[in-house]
Amino acid sequence: MKRNFFLLFLLLINFYFFSEDKDIARYYIVKANESLNNGDIKLSKNLLDTSFGYYKYYPEYYYLLNQLIEPKRESLFNKNLNAQKILQYIDNQFLINKYTMLKHTFLIFKNTLDYKNIFATFSKISNLESIDTLEDYLIFIESLFIKGVV
Repeated sequence: MKRNFFLLFLLLINFYFFSEDKDIARYYIVKANESLNNGDIKLSKNLLDTSFGYYKYYPEYYYLLNQLIEPKRESLFNKNLNAQKILQYIDNQFLINKYTMLKHTFLIFKNTLDYKNIFATFSKISNLESIDTLEDYLIFIESLFIKGVV
């Protein structure tokens, strides 16, 4: 019994002192995604908060945070800020598909009429390989009509 406790203690020390903060943040983000998919919103929020303390440059953190924010008009500003972070850190993606996150940010920018970021997001979507972007192109054209460019 003492030996098992000692081995567990050594394992925890190794995990906390010798693993990189990025790996710990990834672990918490993966667990937050799993708990969100299982419908446990409180646990997912707690895990995301924990992962942010280790490494804050993963776009999945901001994507999952947007999934946790209620879809109200009042929360669009916070979603827009998170979407800007997704766009900024999209190259650090490891769990969720780039296209899925970029499409999510594109729709948020469209809802908030953030045209500068609409253009930036669409250019990143159109540069993705092996993705059919016809639907995204049509949404982009529609946003140009809303702005009055066309």
